[in-house]
Amino acid sequence: SQIHTFYGWRFQFVFMIFYLLLQMLVIIFSYQDHRPQPKAKRQIVTDIKHGYYSLIKSSIFMRTTVGTFFCYGAMFSWVVQSPFLLMKVYGVTEQLFGLIMTFSSMFGMLPGVILNAKTVKKYGLSKMLKLGWLITGISGLLLIIGHEFLSGVHLLALIGPITLFYFG
Repeated sequence: SQIHTFYGWRFQFVFMIFYLLLQMLVIIFSYQDHRPQPKAKRQIVTDIKHGYYSLIKSSIFMRTTVGTFFCYGAMFSWVVQSPFLLMKVYGVTEQLFGLIMTFSSMFGMLPGVILNAKTVKKYGLSKMLKLGWLITGISGLLLIIGHEFLSGVHLLALIGPITLFYFG
């Protein structure tokens, strides 16, 4: 929010591009592949085809991928739309917007990641995925209920379900 206040909203995209380039350079110059490299290129293409085919056939991989796709799609939709919604519709200042985004992420995503790390070995990936889907579904229902019954009444009708979504 401080960057937005001093340099304008367009500068955030410039910052993200430079940050992305920096991360790409770090990965390019620091990552080393320690696997032995095969000699025949035809064998490489065949191995890639078999690898993709086995991933597509794996129900666990596909559930994880589809779940990740929808969750990150919803999360990025929120990140893109939230400045307009919170600042223009709800009248939130830029600094308060930054705090809302920071604390909703911190109180939603951080406990969810910690809980997942501690429980996924105990309960298994499949049960944790189902729990994550259940939590994100409940947060969606809370958003609908909040919109229908509390719209315009309070900002928490929006921020609470978003924080719960981050947790899931």
